[in-house]
Amino acid sequence: MRTLNELPAPEPIREEATLTQEEDPNAFTVQKMSADVFALSGTLIDNLLRRTNFDDTQSLDHFQRVLRDKGVIASLREKGAGDGSIIRIGELEFDFVD
Repeated sequence: MRTLNELPAPEPIREEATLTQEEDPNAFTVQKMSADVFALSGTLIDNLLRRTNFDDTQSLDHFQRVLRDKGVIASLREKGAGDGSIIRIGELEFDFVD
């Protein structure tokens, strides 16, 4: 008890302010890799990949519908994608069909 009374008063703990920015679940980027190759990335794309079973027709339909409804297809067109362009999402590649 005597030792505790001899200790200096504790100083308040100062935590550094950290800015935590929640990721936008609809965020995506379209990057033109070459004339006919485009790469997709972002939170929307990552989440969609995790939820998609590419061997299931309904799941694949949902994948395509989300890409269209969230503006990914329109962004691909704006960047120059057309019939036959290659779309890359990580290791996955597919042909763009307009």
